[in-house]
Amino acid sequence: MSSEPPGHGVRVYWVVDVASRRVIVHRDPTDERYRSVETFEADAEVAALLAPEARMRLADLLGEA
Repeated sequence: MSSEPPGHGVRVYWVVDVASRRVIVHRDPTDERYRSVETFEADAEVAALLAPEARMRLADLLGEA
């Protein structure tokens, strides 16, 4: 088993599902998986891990429906 975290050192990644108008955020890697996987709908706000004070409305990212 590798000691490298999933994603080869990527601590956070976002999957933007434009068709479903949601974002899936993966955080907190372990040896085999990410401990935190959260799904946010377009009306949610999400903060970046390194700048939690900078919140983003997902509707702004995804555009109008």
